[in-house]
Amino acid sequence: MLFDRLTQVQKRALLSYAKMMMIVDAQVQPEEMAFCTMLERILGEEVEMLGDVFTGEFDFSEFSDPMSQKILIFTLNMMAHADGQFHPSESGLLSAVSSQTKLHGAECDELLKLAAEQGKLFRKISQFFS
Repeated sequence: MLFDRLTQVQKRALLSYAKMMMIVDAQVQPEEMAFCTMLERILGEEVEMLGDVFTGEFDFSEFSDPMSQKILIFTLNMMAHADGQFHPSESGLLSAVSSQTKLHGAECDELLKLAAEQGKLFRKISQFFS
C-alpha cells in the first residue's frame, strides 16, 4: 500500500497536515471528515495538527525524500477535492507544500491531476454510501 512507504513520523505528520487541509477553508464538509477518518484508520494514527494554518508556518522537513513528498502532495490534494470544491486557501496550502519539495513541472502537474480525480471519486463514493 502507498502509505507503507512512510515512517511513523511521516504518517503522523501527513495526518496532521490533512487535518489542516480539512479546516483551511473554514468549512468542514462530511466528505472531508470521512476522508480524514479513513486516513486515521489506514495510518493507525490519531493526531492533532502541526504548524499554524492561519499564519502559514509549516515544517515539511520530515518529507525529505521524493516518494514521501509525492504521497504528501497527493494526499493533501485529495483532501482538498474531497468536498467537490477547491477553495483558494486550499490552493495556498498546497502551494506552500509544493514549494518545499523537489517535485516540479510535468511530474507535479500529473500528480495534482491524479489526486484531484481521486478526490472527486472519493466524494462520489461517500455520497453514494451515505
